[in-house]
Amino acid sequence: MWEPPRALMTEAVPTLLRRLERGWRRASSPALEPHTPRAPLPEFLPRTLFSDLQVPDVAVRLPAYGRGEPRTELMPIAQALREFSPGRVSRRFGVSTGGQRHWIAPGDGDRVSVDDFCPAGDRLDLGYSHYVEPDGQEREIPVFRPFAIDVDQTPLDVQQSSNSFPEWRSEIIPTAVGHEIDLPHGSVWQSVLLAMWVHTHQLGLPVELRRFSMGATASVGRGRQPQTVYSLRFVYATEVGEQPAAVGFAADVDGIQVKFAYPERLHELCMGDGRLVRGLRTARFRDLIRDSPALDGISNTFQRDWLSQTYLSTVTAEALRTELDLESAEGAVNRKTSRTTIKEVLETILQWNGSDLNDTDDQDLPRRLQELADLLDLPATRDALHQAAHVLWSPIDENWEVWLRARFKSTLAACRTNTESKT
Repeated sequence: MWEPPRALMTEAVPTLLRRLERGWRRASSPALEPHTPRAPLPEFLPRTLFSDLQVPDVAVRLPAYGRGEPRTELMPIAQALREFSPGRVSRRFGVSTGGQRHWIAPGDGDRVSVDDFCPAGDRLDLGYSHYVEPDGQEREIPVFRPFAIDVDQTPLDVQQSSNSFPEWRSEIIPTAVGHEIDLPHGSVWQSVLLAMWVHTHQLGLPVELRRFSMGATASVGRGRQPQTVYSLRFVYATEVGEQPAAVGFAADVDGIQVKFAYPERLHELCMGDGRLVRGLRTARFRDLIRDSPALDGISNTFQRDWLSQTYLSTVTAEALRTELDLESAEGAVNRKTSRTTIKEVLETILQWNGSDLNDTDDQDLPRRLQELADLLDLPATRDALHQAAHVLWSPIDENWEVWLRARFKSTLAACRTNTESKT
């Protein structure tokens, strides 16, 4: 009745009373609050029994198609922002005919206006959220929570394989100091974990999680032309012109706050485990390709993962086939003198045998295979792969420390441990 989450007397009932008294009008203007028919309290009660609680929805407004009428579909907000990231072609709601496809157009430049697909009356200003740039600098950006978005029918000349990946950021805001818990004595984690705090609704100490997208990397193809990669940023109109913006949402969630200490000289500790070293080398190679500035505007995240996997597989296969070390095998692959070719490995990975005609558009190779083959023929791509490949055999030294710390933190955040009682 009185305690969060979704306390009846202090949250649900006052919200319902205000909406009934004001006819769903905003407190600051005569405009209506964003609302959904037959769902008077979407923040507290789901529209169906099997829906998730406290997962905000977005109304996706679809244009008329053929003789049909415009219609509106509901989606969870995070899923909607992924499904309709600018430049991505979606057939999620194309249930009537195969030609019914929707998207948010990426435009011709590097900016996408939030006003074009989510007008001011269909969004809530969440204020400024903070995030950290890769160089360690803290930035802030206004975030809008969309209640409805407008999507368009995809032009016929846009390839179905056109895709887009949102650039996500997160901010965690504690409501108060969490409840500190005692760490077990004698644990192997005692040298790493310094303190732990629990933030839960039950204790009245939830944290506010803000998840927002500042833009996207889109790969759009038209007709039979190669796909074009766009690095997009969201903007919105202000009195002084267009300003950067983000779209996302905020939710109260439970969490555990952990204070930890990095082990000293991580690179030396890692060198003592041969299996760990091999795993770290390939992981860093993939990360270098994924974050390579030389590939900006050339390939998207999906293609970069395929490039790193293909090149790594080619070098490994050449080393096994010729009994060379990795450095010599990579040199042969880079000079195109290897017995194992990148095209051969690429066709093997994608399992194409020459008789597979799906998605070919009457070309000799499937479109996805042709795209990757074209990328691998570019001097900039081959040079980026060659430069990154040095981590596969170079010593792990102090230059790895920053990357190893980031890897250690992400591993610690994702790990689950099973403890056994000792008597």
